[in-house]
Amino acid sequence: MAKKTTYYVLVVEGCVEPSLSDPFKSWLARDKEARRVRNFGVDNHGDTENNGVFWLDVTPDGKVEVGAYSMEADEAARKRYDRRTQVRQERGSLPDGR
Repeated sequence: MAKKTTYYVLVVEGCVEPSLSDPFKSWLARDKEARRVRNFGVDNHGDTENNGVFWLDVTPDGKVEVGAYSMEADEAARKRYDRRTQVRQERGSLPDGR
């Protein structure tokens, strides 16, 4: 079985304490979790001001890639997701209400 890239959310809480999520199967699922963490905090209490939220990928050959999220990229991803959802609804492959 071929290895696949694994996707993680890296959070640096209080700009001091790093924590790594469990792996996600897709970058889309990972980015959804990153948005949740950025909006609501790691513990869902809204303490997001001093946390750094980063994407982290491990490629099949073991290479680690890390990057920061930007508001522009987040908005572009949301628009792509909304458009794909709209198309699926129009085709009848997704119920209304997502």
